[in-house]
Amino acid sequence: MAGRPRGALSSESQGASCTAGPPLNGENASGYWRASRARNDNILGALPDPHARGAPARQAVPIRELSPDVVAQIAAGEVITRAGDVVKELVENAVDAILTGVATRAGSLDGASEPPMPLTGIGTISVEIVDGGHTHVQVADDGCGIPPEDLAAAARRHATSKITSADDLERLGSLGFRGEALAAIGAVADISLVAATRDGSVGASICVIDGRLGPVVPQARRPGTTVSVDRLFERVPARRKYQRASSTETAHVGGLLQAYTLAYPEIAFTLVCDGRTVLRTSGSGDLREAAMSLFGPEAARELLMLRDHRDRADESVAFVALSGLIGSPSLTVRPEAGSF
Repeated sequence: MAGRPRGALSSESQGASCTAGPPLNGENASGYWRASRARNDNILGALPDPHARGAPARQAVPIRELSPDVVAQIAAGEVITRAGDVVKELVENAVDAILTGVATRAGSLDGASEPPMPLTGIGTISVEIVDGGHTHVQVADDGCGIPPEDLAAAARRHATSKITSADDLERLGSLGFRGEALAAIGAVADISLVAATRDGSVGASICVIDGRLGPVVPQARRPGTTVSVDRLFERVPARRKYQRASSTETAHVGGLLQAYTLAYPEIAFTLVCDGRTVLRTSGSGDLREAAMSLFGPEAARELLMLRDHRDRADESVAFVALSGLIGSPSLTVRPEAGSF
């Protein structure tokens, strides 16, 4: 295929309705390259000319280390690029906290090292956003909580209770494990973290303001964790400039909560956008009921249950269990719009 630009089709592969372009030979080839050159000139013409009059002079500067604040903001950009990322990280932390709390309570009751997870009513997660999350995000759960002595560590980079060594990655059972979420959010926004455990001790809170970690102070709270995020990207104007519209971000957050609702029907989710409750599920553990709360009873009735659970006969063989709901042929929606 030498001599043919990437993406060009041979004459044999072109049908009557194909508009990918004629065979590149003779006049056609020269015309193709002229058009490509024109497109490239248009792109290059949009770039600033460093030699133009009035262009800022480039000066050689020594290589030096960036300040910790700048490093933190750059690193945060790898994790937090939009308001929806804040919601995603906090909701996944909340799910992990609830599942940890369930395992801890069940283990304390019967001494089992790996207790089976209940199928209904294991916890609640409430999400509140204002202005698509640009102004305010709050995620609250009733999970295992965080001890007061661990609050400061929770807001630091690479601090986590989910793994202790690289070997733990082979048997990971949580959604998060890097210990970067709160630190990344705190680098580009203000955070208020309030938590209490189930051992009867008083709760505590800590704040991250302008990237600075405050003191841990006692604060009453029922067992669980509440994280509030404000002034997102206010200290990073370059990032804030390219944020999506509030309506777009609100829709994105709604899609995230739909996915988590279907993945964890045993958890009750609530989403409040600009003071209005737009999603509320019961946490009954029934997947069809969760789908009904999202898409309505008529659509839920047209969903077919798909379940394939096979016994693991050989521990050395990877085991896969498949379950879910699929739409019947009578449902007419775009495939990507209803896939979770």
